[in-house]
Amino acid sequence: MTRHLRSAFALVLLVCVSASAQSTADVATIDGIMRAYYEVVSGPTGAVPDRARDESLHMPAAHVGLARQTGGDTAIDMTTLAGYYERHGGVRKAPFYEWELSRQTRQFGNIAHVWSTYAVGSAPGGPAERRGVTSLQLYFDGTRWWITGWMSEVELPARAIPPDLLPAASASTAGTADDAAIREVVRRYVNAREARDAEAVAALFMPDADQLVSSGEWRRGRDVLVKGTMASSARTTGTRTVVVETIRMIDPDVAIADGRYEISGAETRKMWSTFVMARQQGQWRISAIRNMLPAPPAK
Repeated sequence: MTRHLRSAFALVLLVCVSASAQSTADVATIDGIMRAYYEVVSGPTGAVPDRARDESLHMPAAHVGLARQTGGDTAIDMTTLAGYYERHGGVRKAPFYEWELSRQTRQFGNIAHVWSTYAVGSAPGGPAERRGVTSLQLYFDGTRWWITGWMSEVELPARAIPPDLLPAASASTAGTADDAAIREVVRRYVNAREARDAEAVAALFMPDADQLVSSGEWRRGRDVLVKGTMASSARTTGTRTVVVETIRMIDPDVAIADGRYEISGAETRKMWSTFVMARQQGQWRISAIRNMLPAPPAK
């Protein structure tokens, strides 16, 4: 055997050993299989999801369910892992990273159920562009874990992820009446904008409220703010959504709510919105809004 052949053989052996070690780590524990579950679909522009590794996590007959809601209609697309890859397994046209935010696991004997809350973004670890929850069923065959099936659903403004499925840091107001009331104000604001209902928008703001929008326009005072929002809604077509991610209480009557703001249509715009909320006469109102466009990382 020549030196080059010996080197080639050693390289192939090293790759095989490395792949085997990865495969073992992927399925030896629930932590391992969940880590791999998210890694296989993540990557930069031009990358291809790792279908072979993903198939090694799933039982051959594993089911895949993608729940969705359009308007008032709900549906679920049920398929196999192969069917999933036929639809979503192509070359990434943009960076796509999916990571776990929190997890709840219940296990009995060799079966386990996992509630996994995830985020999706164009860079590893954030900022998150959307969130969702996946329900996974797992089975341990005595030597390794298998995914026997999973169903997933994306968070929507009208259907926020419940606090008990979010990380503790995101649930500082979790389960409180204030949390629900503040989210409801943001939901009504978005709905009023979509309906172009100036009176409904005005009713949600403090008299001295202001709004600084991503273009740099500063709308000061409720009347100017409402006029500006109506003009913006008429000028910018598409559907607006705001998904509140965190609510932080500054004091009992002042809160800051941060959310992902998206205008979808012919051209989708993704931003962040911060709402400063104040309680007046027992009712939460918007005191200020700041809209921000994500900036590219500094070089």
